[in-house]
Formats: sequence, C-alpha cells, structure tokens
Amino acid sequence: MRILYEVLNELAYSAKDTFAFSCLLKEAERQFDVLPFVSADYQSQVYLVVQIPNADLCHIIESDFLISLAKEFRKQQFHRSEMDKNTTLLLECVREASESVNHLAKVQVEDDPFYFKKYVFSCSTVEENRAEEYLQNQKNNSGQPFSYIREIQAYLSNTDTFQSYKENHDNQPTYTYFSELVTKTPIFPLQITAVDEIKSVSDFLAEEFKKAPVPNVNALDQLLDLQLDFKEESTEAILDHWTTFITN
Repeated sequence: MRILYEVLNELAYSAKDTFAFSCLLKEAERQFDVLPFVSADYQSQVYLVVQIPNADLCHIIESDFLISLAKEFRKQQFHRSEMDKNTTLLLECVREASESVNHLAKVQVEDDPFYFKKYVFSCSTVEENRAEEYLQNQKNNSGQPFSYIREIQAYLSNTDTFQSYKENHDNQPTYTYFSELVTKTPIFPLQITAVDEIKSVSDFLAEEFKKAPVPNVNALDQLLDLQLDFKEESTEAILDHWTTFITN
C-alpha cells in the first residue's frame, strides 16, 4: 500500500480520510477499510483503494461487497455526484508466496460492469517487501529529489532485468510487483525507451537467408514441367523430384 500511496501522491491525487464499510462475505459479516484518493486537478476523478485477502477475491461479485462500498462512498463528506462515473476501485490483493493467483476471479471482478471501473492488483508479500526494500535503498542513496515514478520507470526499462523476468517471473519479484502496479494503475505514466537500431525488412531477410540456403522459388513450375501423372506416380517419386528442385 505504501508504494501505491506514494505513486498516487506524485500524480496529484490527495488521500482523504479512511472510511469503512461492512458486507456479508462467505455468510459472515466482514468489514473493509477504504482509502480514497481524489485528483487535485480533476475533482471528479477518484481512486478507492481496498486491501482484501487473496482468498476473498472469488466472493466479491456474488456478495454485496460492491453495493455496500458504493453506498458508504456516497455518504462521505468529500463525495460529489459527478464522482460516481469517474471513480476507479483498486483492490490490492496480497497473498502469501505459497498461494496462487486466482486469475479467473480477477477477470470476473475487472469485467463486472457495475458501480466502478475495477482493477485487481495482485502481489505476494515477498514481491511487496522486495519492491519496498529496493525503493527505500534507492531513496537513501539518491543525490537528487526522489521520485517513485521515475525509479519504477527506470527499473522496468532495464533490458537485462526484463529478460530475466521473461525467462522466469520468480527470478524477479521486484519486477513482477512493479509490472503489476503499472498495469493496474492506468494513470501511471509510461516511459518510451528509444531503440538503437530497428532492422528493415530487407536486412532481416538477408540475415535469415544467410542462416539457411535460399529455396528455389521456381521449384513448383519445374515440377509441373515434368508433366507427371500424379495419379500414377508414387508419392516417394514425386517427393524425390520436389526435393531435387527445391534444393537446386
């Protein structure tokens, strides 16, 4: 939550007082805390951040979680009617390292069309701790005004780290956390990294042809010129002719 708090603050979203709401979840009365962030530039734009256990995610849609949250949100002193269509619900779903991400439940929550735009930010405790440690270390060693956004952008732009992440996400818990954070926070500014060289199509094909012999593009015409009786000729004989033409 701390990293998300700092990121939203940098993006000119100010935190309002936390409020709570209750709902019936898995046949039990539960209470959840909500941390609202309101844009300083556009007062109707709001983020509602709620932390929920990973095991509860699959029960969100079938319960009165969303309607109870919406009702309590509208009771808050800072609430304005125009906020209703411009509010985003961000569910921070923290799990233990041994738990699996419930991807089906994430899709169901995010695709649900009612009440709010919804994003499920899933992370493990290990990923969150590693990300916080990394940013704190960078902040301690920074010789200039510190920016959480700038540091996250720089980390995600590192090609070596990205390659390690591609090979196995478990290799890069910090990268996994930052990637999920950026994906689930649509207002996070993207950083476009310049590419030193983009190969043209002709250069790419020239390199590919160096790796293997260039096929004979006239092979089919040459095979037809033989005027073979394909009904009578054996498959083996036809393939022998084809192989001869395609490799010459």
